[in-house]
Order: sequence, then structure tokens, then C-alpha cells
Amino acid sequence: MTSLRNTNSGSDAAILDAARESVLQVGVRRTTATEVARRAGVSRMTLYRRFGDVEQLLVALLTREIGALLADLAGQTDGLGNGRQRLVELSLRGVDRLAADPLLARLIELDPELLLPYLVDRAGTSQLQARSALAAVLAEGQADGSIRPTDSDAVGWVLLVVLQAFVFGARMLAAQTDPAEVRAELGILLDRYLAVR
Repeated sequence: MTSLRNTNSGSDAAILDAARESVLQVGVRRTTATEVARRAGVSRMTLYRRFGDVEQLLVALLTREIGALLADLAGQTDGLGNGRQRLVELSLRGVDRLAADPLLARLIELDPELLLPYLVDRAGTSQLQARSALAAVLAEGQADGSIRPTDSDAVGWVLLVVLQAFVFGARMLAAQTDPAEVRAELGILLDRYLAVR
């Protein structure tokens, strides 16, 4: 499976960077293997050998981007209070970053129909990465007693769906009300949902 492939080699990074540039310029549907290979300075055969096809390449790109984001957020929130406080802050910062992410914004602008299956039918690799990160901090909060005992699997999925709604609704919310107020309300919602009762 492409998402599990080591994409840290120089040529893989160049191919993923080129795919990112192409999506930012022309969107997913108009990104071609020929264009990505040209931008990366590799042959199309190298691209196909490393990633299979453009769809798998784009999955690998999103997996890399979300993985880097989650690692950065984990570093920023590590040591911030108890598990519940860390989970709330990780969630808020994740929503902030994803709502402002240029790659995701371009997908929403040019190819929103490609995102729909991942919102209503199935979870993609990037969503599973995010859910795993949430589950790890959720377990910490349950271990330190700051998060109520509950079905961690169900709570992880609930959190993922709620946070996705705020990411994809960010533009609409910003047009209707103060984003800082929305962020504060999301923080209250998460904190009270997770708190020991």
C-alpha cells in the first residue's frame, strides 16, 4: 500500500513536492503524472515505480502533509497540562492549521467532490492518522483521570467527525461570525465533552 511506503528518499520527496505544487496550481483533476514528473526532474516511469499512479501519489502526499502536521502539533502541545487540556489544545490547533492550509483550501476550491466520500462513506489514510493521534492523547487523559472513562474507540471517531466539521466549515463560519469566538466555543464544547462527570 502506497501510504505505508517509505517516502523519505530524495526522489520521493521531490516527487511529492512537485505533486503539491501542481495541485496548488491546477487542482487534483488536472494534475498529471507527466507534469509531476517534469516538475520533479524524474521520468514518468520513476514516478509510477515509486507511487503506482497519480491517485496513489496524491494519497501519499496527503499522508505526508498530515503526518508532518500531527508531529508538529504533538511537539507544540507536549507537556501542556493534563491529557484533557492537551487534547483540547491539540484539536484547536489542528483545526486552525487545517482550515488555513493552502493545499486543503485548493482541494475545497477546485475539487470538493473528491473529498465527499471521505466525509460520508469511509475514512482515508490521513483521517486514520489524525484519529490515531487523538486516540493517543485520549488514552493519556483517561490514564491521568482528566478524561472520563468511556469507549475510546467511539470517542476518537466522534472527535474526528466534529473536528472535520469545523475544518470544512471554517470559511462559512468566518463569514457569519467572529472566528475567535467560534474557536473559544469549540474549546468549551471539547472540554465539557471530555471532562469527568
